[in-house]
Amino acid sequence: MNTEEKLAKTNYIDFKFNEPGINQQFSFVIITTQIPKKLGSWFKKAQALAIKKLTVIINGNVRQTRYLMMISRTAKIMDTDPDIQQKFVNFEQLGQYGITDDDLLLMLMKCRFQGKLDENRDWCNFNATDRLFLIMPNHTKEKPQLK
Repeated sequence: MNTEEKLAKTNYIDFKFNEPGINQQFSFVIITTQIPKKLGSWFKKAQALAIKKLTVIINGNVRQTRYLMMISRTAKIMDTDPDIQQKFVNFEQLGQYGITDDDLLLMLMKCRFQGKLDENRDWCNFNATDRLFLIMPNHTKEKPQLK
């Protein structure tokens, strides 16, 4: 009888973020809203590079959804919207919101794999989403047009 435990072998990469480099290249914004449906077009206008859904806060009848948005340092600051609250945080403050290094790495992957250069040669992610979709460029099927 074999009593040895089976081991799962995985690749583990030890990494550490360059905090000054992250803060110089990206800004992080905590977004809170009661109307999440309004965020799709808002994230596009805000030039979001990556998004992570954080929590849903329920205070009595009020249900607020909270997201973390990563934008380029050179991105324009969005105008205030009464339905969408913005709070800028730096890399060191992310831990206060439960963001781990793994979460940040996933956001950087979203930025890299879902983004592309726009006509001004700025890196953009016009389809920023809370999920990471790994697809190869030019491998999408066109949807048939309904007549």
